[in-house]
Amino acid sequence: MNPRALMLAPLLGLGLSACSPGAPAGAAPIERPAQLGMCASCHGVDGIAFAPGNPHLAGQDEAYLRLSLQKYKSGERRHPPMQAVVGALQDADLDALARWYASQPRQGQRAAAAEAADADSGGAN
Repeated sequence: MNPRALMLAPLLGLGLSACSPGAPAGAAPIERPAQLGMCASCHGVDGIAFAPGNPHLAGQDEAYLRLSLQKYKSGERRHPPMQAVVGALQDADLDALARWYASQPRQGQRAAAAEAADADSGGAN
């Protein structure tokens, strides 16, 4: 086992828990939005986009995501595919989607957690 990885793993865990945008410890998990499938085809269920050019939404600021969705819906922010998707959604749907994606861990946090887990298991992957 890599001694350096063993020393860094606890610090990494502390850093991730302090910076994680997810729900506070002991809080109820964020409910999966009913309209998530409309977004997931481009942005992923967990907010990590599949295709180049589609932005990752995981861990973005909830207020920013909500405002962006509202601007697409009103036409203030123009992108025909997004306008088509959000045009039929209610404000409660926009709130739920923004809350969901804001609560998802960012891609870098996932990679760091996976590396720490790999180090803990002795790198046997």
